Amino acid sequence: MDLRRVLLLILDLDDTLFDCAGTLVPAAHRDAAAALAAAGVPASAEAILAARLEVFAADARADVDAAVCARYGVTDSRIAEVGRRAFLRREVPPIEPFPGVRETLAKLEGRVRRVLVSVGWPETQRRKVERLGLGPLLDRTLYLAPKSKGGKEVAFRSLLNTEGLRPAGALVVGNRLDDEIAAGKRLGIPTALVRGGELGALEPRGPDETPDVVVAGLPELLPMLGVA
Repeated sequence: MDLRRVLLLILDLDDTLFDCAGTLVPAAHRDAAAALAAAGVPASAEAILAARLEVFAADARADVDAAVCARYGVTDSRIAEVGRRAFLRREVPPIEPFPGVRETLAKLEGRVRRVLVSVGWPETQRRKVERLGLGPLLDRTLYLAPKSKGGKEVAFRSLLNTEGLRPAGALVVGNRLDDEIAAGKRLGIPTALVRGGELGALEPRGPDETPDVVVAGLPELLPMLGVA
C-alpha cells in the first residue's frame, strides 16, 4: 500500500504514543477495585482486583467491570459504572512518550496533519497529553467520552469531511484492533497497527480488524509516508 499521499494522520493515544499499560493501568485497576468494593460489591478490594485481572486475562475485549459485578451477583449497572469511572478518572503521574514519538511528529509538521482521537475520560486524556508534552506537536486533539454515540467511526468520518479528504488521504494509527483499526477499515481508511500494550497479543477477528500495516512504533511510518 502506497502511503506517500497521506495528508492526515489520525492517532490513538494509550499504548500507541506511550506505554499506558505499563505505567498507568496497574494503578487504575487498583483504584477501580477499591471503588467497586466501596460501592457494594460483596468482596474485598484485593479479591476484586484479582477478579478484574483474571477477567482481563481471559478476554481482553471484555467489559471488565460488568463481568466482575456479575461474578459477585451484582446486577445494578450503576455499580459497574462506578468501577469504570474510577479506572478512567485517576490522577496522571509523570509519563514519557515511546522513543521517537516526539521526533516523528515533529518531522511530519507541515507535511501531514496530525490529529489525536482518544477515548476515555476527557480531562484524564487531556492531562496525559500535557504530561507527555505532545500538545505542540499535534494539529488537533479530539477527546471522546466512553460509549459516545458512534465512537471513533463518527469522529473519523467527520475529520475526513472537515479536511476535505477521501479515505485514501488519511491513515489511522492505533493499537486496538476492535476500536480504531476496525473504525478505519469500515470507512475505507488505511490503517496501521502499533503492536503492543495490553492488547498486543490479540489477533484480528475478520477483515474489519485486519490492519493494512503493522509496526513496532510510530517512527517506522516515516519512510512509508515518504518522509526522510
